[in-house]
Amino acid sequence: MTVIHSVDENVGRVLDYLDKHHLTENTLVVYTSDQGFYMGEHGWFDKRFMYEESFRTPLIISYPRMIKPGGVCTKLVQNIDYAPTLLALAGVEQPSEMVGRSLLPLFERSDEVKAWRKNLYYHYYDYPTFHMVRKHDGVRTERYKLIHFYGKGGEEAVSESKYMNIPGTHEHSAMLYLRSLGYFEPVDEAVDYYELYDLQNDPHETHNLFGAPEYKKITRKLQQELTNYRKQLQVDE
Repeated sequence: MTVIHSVDENVGRVLDYLDKHHLTENTLVVYTSDQGFYMGEHGWFDKRFMYEESFRTPLIISYPRMIKPGGVCTKLVQNIDYAPTLLALAGVEQPSEMVGRSLLPLFERSDEVKAWRKNLYYHYYDYPTFHMVRKHDGVRTERYKLIHFYGKGGEEAVSESKYMNIPGTHEHSAMLYLRSLGYFEPVDEAVDYYELYDLQNDPHETHNLFGAPEYKKITRKLQQELTNYRKQLQVDE
């Protein structure tokens, strides 16, 4: 509570300063954070998994010149959209290699914006390391989420890591330290399995629907979207 109170108090100080100096109308104020934290949900502590508790992040934007107070946008946005948005406001062209989209079209009347992304991609690949969260990626639409866990287990997964085999990297140092502790024993098995959730009917993601006949069509569609993202982003298996 102390931390939350401190954030609230100091954000208020910034907003009061803007009002006092007549800067509010032409100042973009963004409130966001790192991903959420598990406090027992799904039997986990910490973060990194694609479940909603850590997949979702807060985002509040104030910019009176373009955004009406009290508005709510339900479009799928990501933190990779922040930089393109700031560049657009500054009148700077977005570099072709920069992923993400400017949020400016959503500022005035987000409900009228039709040409917007229909899903989001997630990828966690920092394995094996201290947290030992298995590699996984997935796609989330407004209603459904497909998660794919994959890869070799334990120290055998080092061969699949981009940096752990390179001396001098943090990942390589961490791997050597964990090996000295016997952290990789016993060896975890390789995994290759999916989870599918209907977030409308199961917001807490407790019922894996992957393989259910009635969800065959949406499963096939999300798997194709996942394949497309992997090709587009050149994701290694």
